[in-house]
Amino acid sequence: MKNKKLREQVKSYIIVTLACVLYALSFDWFYAPNGFTVGGFTGISQIINFFAPILPVGTMVIVLNVPLFIVGLKKFGFAFLCKSIYTMTLSSILIDVVAAIHEFAPMDPLLACLYGGVTLGIASGLLFREETTTGGSELGAWIVRSHVERLSIGNICLGIDLTIILIYAAVFHSLHNTLYGALATLTERGWIVSLGDESEGRKKEYQITPAGREAVRAELRRLHELTQNGDALTNEWN
Repeated sequence: MKNKKLREQVKSYIIVTLACVLYALSFDWFYAPNGFTVGGFTGISQIINFFAPILPVGTMVIVLNVPLFIVGLKKFGFAFLCKSIYTMTLSSILIDVVAAIHEFAPMDPLLACLYGGVTLGIASGLLFREETTTGGSELGAWIVRSHVERLSIGNICLGIDLTIILIYAAVFHSLHNTLYGALATLTERGWIVSLGDESEGRKKEYQITPAGREAVRAELRRLHELTQNGDALTNEWN
């Protein structure tokens, strides 16, 4: 029994390690060279790196995650976050290692958006399946949801990521790249998919997925609930 459990743990960490490699490659190959941001603490680290190039993105991700993991340890315990600490540390180190080994050239923004979203989505899906996270917005979402249960993890993450993407746009004065980054984020989360052949040119079409439709419905329900609460509060005042 113990040997079987050990083999499962080893297998899980091997999958997590491969996912971290794919995560780092996706960021350094498709996102960073094209001026895209993935949101979360990685996006904040990109902004810090812009003003202080001496501070690598991966290193700053670790630094920013430390306070969040301290809060998470107190709230969820070490057993729950042990694998996430490994994931966050390894993926952050690999981002800096890959960037130091090879500097990828920019590519067509639409292709970078598509391939970046897909590869990062695969990496994130593998990590999610192994019940781990790179920290940042995902861990922040878990902490927020522990206080506000009616909010979904996906919506909290999307809200955090899009906020950071908008800040990124303001800092870099690039709405063009920001919109591509937003598309990549929606593709990564599996809420939209690209239609047609990538070789057809710069014009691309996207289709919302069933998961994307459900996310929209959930957001509409949340907004409807907020409206009802506002009406009830207004009626009390009157």
